[in-house]
Amino acid sequence: MWESRSQGRAFGAVAQKRTWMREVRPLIAGQPLTPFQRVAVACDFASPLANSGSAGLAYINVDITLYLHRYPCGEWIGFESTDHGASDGIAMGQCRLYDEQGPIGAAAVAAVAQLPPRLKPAAAGASNGRRSPPPAPGGHTPA
Repeated sequence: MWESRSQGRAFGAVAQKRTWMREVRPLIAGQPLTPFQRVAVACDFASPLANSGSAGLAYINVDITLYLHRYPCGEWIGFESTDHGASDGIAMGQCRLYDEQGPIGAAAVAAVAQLPPRLKPAAAGASNGRRSPPPAPGGHTPA
């Protein structure tokens, strides 16, 4: 569960976005989060912030890389989307990260397109959703 404070543009904007976030529950019951754990857990938010646009979030996060140039302090982690690129169902993004004292590093993310759910079941006698194999070299379809 997060508490967040948007700084202007957020989801739905095709532009640089800024927000502050903090985790409000422990990762392990009875154990407070360290500042490093806070920023590591919060980095999961870098992908939706960097890769969302006017059509919402169409990408599923597949990788996050966290780079820190100093140890974070405090509970709040600031995000500023700085880069986004996408083509052919693959996206990448980057967010600059802050704590209450200033810049602390960056998070780089990779994502793949999330396909919309199928709206109608296949008609009787239609394909089961599997594609036929491509023709083999020479034009013959494998059995």
